[in-house]
Amino acid sequence: MEFFYPEQVMNLIETFRICFTKPTYEYFLGYIWALMMAPERKCMTRLAYICFPIQKSLSSWERFLSEYKWNLNKLIEQLIKLLLLQLGKSVLYANKFLIAVLDTSLIAKASHKMFGVQKWHDSSSNPDRGATIKGHHWGILGILSKWMNRWLCWPIMLRLITTEGQWKQGENGIEPMTFWDLVHSMIYHLQSLINYSLIVIADAYFSKAPFLNPTS
Repeated sequence: MEFFYPEQVMNLIETFRICFTKPTYEYFLGYIWALMMAPERKCMTRLAYICFPIQKSLSSWERFLSEYKWNLNKLIEQLIKLLLLQLGKSVLYANKFLIAVLDTSLIAKASHKMFGVQKWHDSSSNPDRGATIKGHHWGILGILSKWMNRWLCWPIMLRLITTEGQWKQGENGIEPMTFWDLVHSMIYHLQSLINYSLIVIADAYFSKAPFLNPTS
């Protein structure tokens, strides 16, 4: 797979080799290459078809993503190290990481049998979509860096959020987990992976509901 990458890109990807075994690293190279080559919808069936250099079935690609032993936490650590190496202190503000909690992404799904599909409140301004939507809900965290008079966001953590069947110890005993509990856990998880303090940036609604309301 290395022959399909420009040397400059390959030098960056080599940073992540230590996160994989030899077979899974080949899958990783193929997966990244297929993501870049896919012109439209990037479903697993399409990606497996595009990545012709690795002669494996669709089920093999799905097992790579869901079952094979490669270290996602280490992958995120290496990504942060790479950002620091390439961007230097432009990713720091007052010697802290600026973390953007991006608006989560609701993806409607026709099948309700898929893992993580449930009913969510739809806060969009489109009345045709109704008050709720059934589908996947993704939470995204990104690191901000200064660039001239603007800020760039580098997404580093993506999580499929589901609250069904998940519980927590609350003030009144065992309580069902909320969407915001899982967003907070993403921030705590990121904090455990880096050696810097965090400054969390969020828009008005996204900061008020999960962060300010519980403290009032």
